[in-house]
Amino acid sequence: MRAADALCLTVMEIVFLEPDDWQRYRDIRMQALRTDPAAFFTTAEESEQFNESDWRRRLDRPDAVTFVVSDSGIDVGLAGILPYSQADATDGEYELVAMWVAPSARRTGASKLLLNTAIDAARQQGARRLVLWVAWGNVRAEALYQQFGFKRTGQTGSFPPPRNTPEFQMALKL
Repeated sequence: MRAADALCLTVMEIVFLEPDDWQRYRDIRMQALRTDPAAFFTTAEESEQFNESDWRRRLDRPDAVTFVVSDSGIDVGLAGILPYSQADATDGEYELVAMWVAPSARRTGASKLLLNTAIDAARQQGARRLVLWVAWGNVRAEALYQQFGFKRTGQTGSFPPPRNTPEFQMALKL
């Protein structure tokens, strides 16, 4: 077999989700929560209680954007931005949430595509700063965010009991 015959092309694209995409959103979000439960504030068990209306409501906020990265038609990553809940509504802070890439798509550029999209979407929403939270010990995630200019802010927190996983905040001035 020649090298050209073995070439496999993938096509990665970002898809912005609307309320009618609730099942697609639910499916990738549940995959993320089950695959990497230690990386998320919310648990799969909590999210399994959501009904169609709950999932649609999460995609129906005019001040928030949720998107997936799809590789050759298969969703392999997820992220979203929304106004930062701990900030004054007028201060222009947004939060990157639910950032996740399937293990099979890691180191393919999917995470960088998601992160670039999140930064662009935050700017389009008028954000002056984008914040995110990283679980302690998630060295690969921190390194990725640092590549894009995110820096630790000094703020820390933890996931709710029973997990109590410590986390730290990073931010990027836009």
